[in-house]
Amino acid sequence: MKVSEPLETDGHTLNNSKSSQSTLSDHCEDVEKSPEGRFERGSHYTGRYLSQGNDRGAGDYEVTSQNSTTKIHMRRPMVANLSSSPRPSHRCVDMSITPEGLQAYLVASGLPGLQMELASLNHLWSASHEPPVTKSSLSELDLSTIMNDAKLRHDLNFIREVVYRPNHVGSRGEEKKVQAKQYWEALAVECAIYIARRQRPVDHLPSPRLEWLLGPSHITNLPWRLPRLFETLRDILKTLVPSLECPTVDQRLDVDLLIQELDKDACDLVGLGEWLGRLLLGSCSPLRDPIASATVQRIQDGLQEDNARTIAAGLEDLFAILETMKLDVVNHQIRYLRFQMIDDSVHFEQKYFLEKIESGMNVSEASEWYDATIAQDEASLPLGTFSRAIVDMVVASGTPEAQKTISLSTFELDLYRLTILQADFRACICQEVCERAFIRILHGIEPGTHASSAAREGLRYRLWNMRDVGSPSDSLMSQPDDVAIEIINEAFKLRGIRGLPGEVIFSNTKAFLRDGWNAESDLYEELESSLWNDLDNMVDQEMELTNNLLALQIFNRYNPEPPFPEPKHTNECLQSIARRISQIAIFHWRVWGPILYHKPRSGASNTTVPIMEGGAAEDGPRIAIAVSSDSGSETVTPDSGSETAASDDSTDTAIAPHHGSQH
Repeated sequence: MKVSEPLETDGHTLNNSKSSQSTLSDHCEDVEKSPEGRFERGSHYTGRYLSQGNDRGAGDYEVTSQNSTTKIHMRRPMVANLSSSPRPSHRCVDMSITPEGLQAYLVASGLPGLQMELASLNHLWSASHEPPVTKSSLSELDLSTIMNDAKLRHDLNFIREVVYRPNHVGSRGEEKKVQAKQYWEALAVECAIYIARRQRPVDHLPSPRLEWLLGPSHITNLPWRLPRLFETLRDILKTLVPSLECPTVDQRLDVDLLIQELDKDACDLVGLGEWLGRLLLGSCSPLRDPIASATVQRIQDGLQEDNARTIAAGLEDLFAILETMKLDVVNHQIRYLRFQMIDDSVHFEQKYFLEKIESGMNVSEASEWYDATIAQDEASLPLGTFSRAIVDMVVASGTPEAQKTISLSTFELDLYRLTILQADFRACICQEVCERAFIRILHGIEPGTHASSAAREGLRYRLWNMRDVGSPSDSLMSQPDDVAIEIINEAFKLRGIRGLPGEVIFSNTKAFLRDGWNAESDLYEELESSLWNDLDNMVDQEMELTNNLLALQIFNRYNPEPPFPEPKHTNECLQSIARRISQIAIFHWRVWGPILYHKPRSGASNTTVPIMEGGAAEDGPRIAIAVSSDSGSETVTPDSGSETAASDDSTDTAIAPHHGSQH
């Protein structure tokens, strides 16, 4: 629609279109007759939270949002349902409200807590309409979702402590922080509008009058956020409090009534904050009580001081606490159900992958790889040959064959772990090259001398501390200059030599390191062959010890409490790699053996999966978890083929009671 010059009418600016030049009241009558709802929702939340553990990759479990424009009608009766109120037509857009005009109005109030920068006022139009934390974004922490998360169920077998936390890592995390900041700044402006309106009644405003202040929620060109915030707060609270409290939550957070009370300056926000504080203190963990009390107090201070930014900051803290409460619930559920899920892991993954095969998952390459592996060593037992094939995949990480093998669909849940193992093996070679460079320098200073075990240990300690926290174990290979200086300093210190190393010894040491770390050099191939043979023997020993153990026994063996010490010696590093390879090999064999390796390839997709470790075959899950609530109990069963194993209400209300240790 083409728009000509705006017309001024009683303080409002109307678009003079070719199709209509009617009055503002005529437009508003058209709006009231509109049958459509008040909100045009287009929100969509996907992703996951980040599960913290040694083998979880950054970037997993993200929450993202994509919000469409939300339109709010201009006129509303005294008693109305927000979900069914009319939506404005395009002709009824109140363009008289601008950031500059709003800033002038707030400045004229004279209240320090209402002074807003123009950038913050612009966020009133541009920021997201949805709060950063919603029921939808938290729904992926529901028990039904967790029970059917194949990645989580698999990782529980390899990580002692799995802890969910919000993911703020990487560019996506930074983007979410920026969006959240803009949202809370926009909300602070909305709070400032209500406070300023209460302090300076519309009748006292200079001409032209800003009549939209008679009811701020009637503004048509603003994506008003307070109604959606109250609605989101109500929905999240109902998932966290006992079911007996839900009617009270609905009553106290009646969105229609709250907005009408705010428009009429009759809302008891202080009383609402006091009730909210009591509710949080009665529902959250005792460890969260000080934070909950401080948050409620912050909101009340903002209300009493007429400080919009303090109110918005308190509401931001409130939603952070609600998210923390949900995370506390899910982390408790995982701790309580961990051993049942581990015991059922093989059966769950067999069912999960069979359904994926029926849906088109390609396993032909994995089948061909296994056949070729067995054909190379027909004299050995299949499991032993299979475990040595995984060793080959870890050791020969730079070859095209290893890269192709690690990317097989059957290893998709272990890809991150196998990549770490490859880096750890390269780190073993890196350490051996460093020790040889150290001995070479000592021989150059004084021929015939040998490095004591204490001197070697000191060198390993120094090299270990050079690694950045969170960096790959083979990261030293990318900094030969720093490593060369460190090795020379340790050698000089051992021989009592003071002063800086010469250019010749530095250049020779650096060249030796570069050559030793080159996968095509003779030294690298020599060390790789030697360590490869040692690793093969260690894996064979581990497989003999653990092949007949149950799932929980294997978990406790490879994830002891307290955990294994961080390996520093080459032999300790190899032993750690051997343990992890053995655990991956045994679990993979138990899942994929009956599906792919033991059966004729043509019937893989229709195979009836036997239960490993004893028991009869069955079509459904082997465990059912009762989730108690005040209204009764619900049963949640893991079903990888269903996204509705349990409703959100049943999984969010309460967690399973703890009845002592699982062992």
